[in-house]
Amino acid sequence: MIIYEIGTGGFMTLNMAVIVTESDPAYFGRITSLTMLAFAGFMLAGSWRRKLSSFPSTWPPRSKELNDMDDAARTALANDLVIDITTTGRKSGEPKRIEIWIHEVEGRYYISGHPGTRGWYANLLKNPELTVHLKKSHSADLSARVTLITDPEAKRSILRPASSLNDNFSNENVDDWLARSPLLEVVFD
Repeated sequence: MIIYEIGTGGFMTLNMAVIVTESDPAYFGRITSLTMLAFAGFMLAGSWRRKLSSFPSTWPPRSKELNDMDDAARTALANDLVIDITTTGRKSGEPKRIEIWIHEVEGRYYISGHPGTRGWYANLLKNPELTVHLKKSHSADLSARVTLITDPEAKRSILRPASSLNDNFSNENVDDWLARSPLLEVVFD
């Protein structure tokens, strides 16, 4: 950046030397003023562009779309049960990271939990954007949104095939799971 600014200053000096030698003295003041104004505008525009480009454009940081996702990330999503997610705190607005299970059912991805209240769930109800952090067989941060699933039959059709839940989701507690368990579909950006 310093080299850029030194180069710009040098170019301005050379340009002013050309203006002094090539222009009519009667117009020297006007030409100098317009030239300096133009250089100032270009420098300010470049300065702001450089400063703005150093900030992330969104939080959480965006990732590739699922269709453009590399094979390792796609395989990890299909095979790894344990992930981390980062949500935005509903009260604090601060990022909150937790470990959770992700379930793949017929090519779609879901997160759920045991019956009861969950802070991560309340955070996602307020702001449905999250970052999925793959951490087992592959490391990646994937941007996503969630969709709430409340219909009991839809929940049943998703929770039953989720093989990772079969130990916890039995005929004895199916009504409790359907009534009080959060279930969200994860849709990758």
